[in-house]
Amino acid sequence: MTPKAKYYETLANTMIKNFEKRRMEAYYYPTAKEAVEKALSFLPSGAVVAHGGSMTLEETGMMDALRSADIEFLDRAVCKTPEDSRKILHRRFTIMVNQLLFHCMLFHEHQRHDN
Repeated sequence: MTPKAKYYETLANTMIKNFEKRRMEAYYYPTAKEAVEKALSFLPSGAVVAHGGSMTLEETGMMDALRSADIEFLDRAVCKTPEDSRKILHRRFTIMVNQLLFHCMLFHEHQRHDN
């Protein structure tokens, strides 16, 4: 293992421990391929996935993996018209609002059980 790789692993382990203190799961994979495989494992068949734009997703191969996964991928790169782009943005916004509401309900439920 190179010194740089060892540094990244040590840093990742420290961050993972800090996330766990806050009751969050975190993962570290030394290669993009492994990280993409893990990320895909969280997506159930038919899931709806959107992104805001990311060179990291392109560079790691995540975008190609999402395009070929058994999910509905809201990919702005395939839009041919402004109307197509608006539809994807609207759908993405709707998903984000639903996720926010879901997380608020989980937080509220968690707070009720902690008190």
